[in-house]
Amino acid sequence: MSLSTVAPAGLDAGARARARRRGMALMLLGAVVLTSSDAVSKSLTARYPVGELIFLRGLFVMVPVLLVVRARGGFAALNVTDLRGQLARAALFVISSVLFVTSLSVLPLPLVTALSFVSPIFMTVLAIPLLGERVAWHTWCAVLVGFAGVVVTIYPGADMMGAGLGWAALLPVIGAFAAALRDILTRRIAARESSASILFYSMGITILLALVSAPFGWRWPAGWDLLFFPAVGVLMGCAHFCMIEALRLCEVSLLAPLRYAMILWSIALGLLIWQELPSLPALVGTAIIVASGAYVVRRQSREAAVA
Repeated sequence: MSLSTVAPAGLDAGARARARRRGMALMLLGAVVLTSSDAVSKSLTARYPVGELIFLRGLFVMVPVLLVVRARGGFAALNVTDLRGQLARAALFVISSVLFVTSLSVLPLPLVTALSFVSPIFMTVLAIPLLGERVAWHTWCAVLVGFAGVVVTIYPGADMMGAGLGWAALLPVIGAFAAALRDILTRRIAARESSASILFYSMGITILLALVSAPFGWRWPAGWDLLFFPAVGVLMGCAHFCMIEALRLCEVSLLAPLRYAMILWSIALGLLIWQELPSLPALVGTAIIVASGAYVVRRQSREAAVA
C-alpha cells in the first residue's frame, strides 16, 4: 500500500524545513482540535440522540464544504461521473460516523480515540484484495502486532474504569474498518471525482439519513447546547482544514506519528471532564496500536518515496 502527499516543490532547503515545521504544527493543532470536537460530541450524546447529533453536526460541517465548492467553481464542481462509487463511499461514511458517535456515547473518550487508530492497519490488509497492492513481511508483522494491541485494549480485564466493556468495545473497531474501506474507495474514485463533490455528497447523504431518525426521540437544544452544536461542526471543519494543509506542506511519514497526540489529549480531556483514567492494560494496548500503526504508515511512505 502506498501513501503519498504533495511535497513542497521549488523550495530551497531552508524553505522546505520551514514548511515542514509549519505542517507539523498544523497537524498537532488539528489533532487537538479534532479531539476537542469529539469531547463536545461525547458530552452531547448524554442528552441527545445519536441521529440528532450527526444531523446538526453535519449541517455546520457543511458550511466549510460549501465554501470549498464555491471556491472550486460552484455547482460545476459537483458533477458526478461515478454514481455508484459516490453512493458506496457515502454509505461507508454514514456507517463509520454512526458507529463512532455511538461509541462515544457508551465508552470513554481515550478508548474510542485509541481504537479508531487501527484504521491504517485495516487499510494495509484491505489494499491487497481491493487495490492489488503487495505488503512486505515486516509490515505484516506490524499489522499482527497492531491487532494484538486491539485485543489487549478491548479485553474485558483491560477496561478503563473497572466496568466490563462488552460488545460496545467493538463499535470503534468496526467503525475503523468502515473508515478504512471508505478511504480505499476514496482513492479509487478520486481520479474521476473532485474532492469537493466527494465531500459534498458524502456529508449531504449523511445529513439526510440522520434526519430520518427525527421521529424517534429528537429534542430541541436548549441553553449552552445551542452553542455546543455549532461548535462541534466548526471544530471539525477547522481540524480537517489544518490536517489537509499539513499534508500539503509535509511528508506523511513525519505527520502520522503526530496524529497520535490525539490519544494524549483525549486522556487529558477524559480526566478533566469525566474523571476517567485509563488502566495500565489499556495504556499498554494503546501503545501497541500506536507503535504498529506509526510503523505501517512510515514504512509505506518510504516505499512510496522510493517508487
